[in-house]
Amino acid sequence: MRILVTLITFMAATSLIAQDISMTITQENFALIKESRTIALKKGNNTVVMENLPSQLDPTSVNFFFSDKSIKFNEYHFAFDLENTQTLLEKSKGKSIRVLHPELGTVQGKLITVNAGMLVIQTTDGELRIITNYGGTQFVIEKSETQDELVTEPTLFCSVTSSSNINQNTEITYLTSGLNWQVEYTALISDDEKNFYLSPKAIISNYSGKIFQDCRLVLLAGEIHREQRKWSGVTGAGVQDMDIMMKTAAESDFQESTGFEYHIFNLERNITLDNQQQKIIPLYPTFKTTMTKQYTYHYQKDPSGVSVVVSALNSENKGLGYPLPAGTVRIQKRDGDQVLILGEDNIAHTPVGEEVKLKIGQAFDIIAERKVLDRKREGKNNEKMKISIEFRNRKNEDITIRVTEPVTRRYDYRILSSNMEVYKKEAKQIEFMVPVKANQTNTLEYEILYTW
Repeated sequence: MRILVTLITFMAATSLIAQDISMTITQENFALIKESRTIALKKGNNTVVMENLPSQLDPTSVNFFFSDKSIKFNEYHFAFDLENTQTLLEKSKGKSIRVLHPELGTVQGKLITVNAGMLVIQTTDGELRIITNYGGTQFVIEKSETQDELVTEPTLFCSVTSSSNINQNTEITYLTSGLNWQVEYTALISDDEKNFYLSPKAIISNYSGKIFQDCRLVLLAGEIHREQRKWSGVTGAGVQDMDIMMKTAAESDFQESTGFEYHIFNLERNITLDNQQQKIIPLYPTFKTTMTKQYTYHYQKDPSGVSVVVSALNSENKGLGYPLPAGTVRIQKRDGDQVLILGEDNIAHTPVGEEVKLKIGQAFDIIAERKVLDRKREGKNNEKMKISIEFRNRKNEDITIRVTEPVTRRYDYRILSSNMEVYKKEAKQIEFMVPVKANQTNTLEYEILYTW
């Protein structure tokens, strides 16, 4: 124990002090961290301690960059003995332990085995007590035997060789899970339903186990391919604090640009992100864009309901013209002094030039009724179907419904007759535009022939 205390005292003289931190946070629940730290090295071999790290750090991802090329990096290992109960018990094998079990009562002795949910304890009278289910159990580990041996916070121990006494500037990069960001949008529809105001916000979450103080922040938007890997780390307990940093609609502290095949958002100021905290920051200023409102019907999605969809082209001349990361859109509308929630929908990553489509919900006053009027086979390799869809419009205004009828992909098909023009014909579906007068009914009828 005396040797270990001496070692820790020496390592404190060569520990790394974080000076500059930057974070690149993905939308896949991990981030790349870059830190600049200064090491006080002595001539010869040095053991450097790097503390104040995330508990969910990936030890295999750590890289060191020394400005002095004569410094030799030998090896490192990551330790965090308090990351979970299993790790702590493994470290306590051979030590005195007191187990407070809800059914067995108090069991005290030397911890012999920790394996697959089983504990073996040798009591003072030589008996072996086996505990197979220790969920809800409290453990008391003798302090005198463990206090100097446990690494109580995430720590990297690094072996470095220096040719002289030197204060060395070092850059360290590593990956950690527990850092994530997403986008939430609010779309406020105008009174005349010809425009909506789109307000994007970046929600940045930290449950990595570390407080990031006064850091530079980059958000990366895009789908990153990542191999599944396993490393030691704890799962975040959930975000407990939310810090909403809202500005006026005309302001945003992010600067958008492209990087490789992704879009990146640089925050033009430093940020402090506490552990188990969310911060919400405007991603763009609020946009006003022209919109189109449409009624749609797809019997496989809802046999009797007609959906309400609003859409807008992501272009500068329509009021947008910025890459829109995937996220949830909350659609709202003013009604006098009140604000109504109309619905929510998710959008995928939407580049400039693509259309944004938002399904608001089902129209209350429009009913659809679909029937197969006739179905028969006229040979071994064909089938004829006659279909009708009645639309009842109980609104006080004329509407047009875009009807999508899926077709069987395995067969060839041909429309034999229809009382309305086919608006769009594709391999997997056909579409019709069905007008319905206010407080009236209109029925689409068509006949289709499948052959194989």
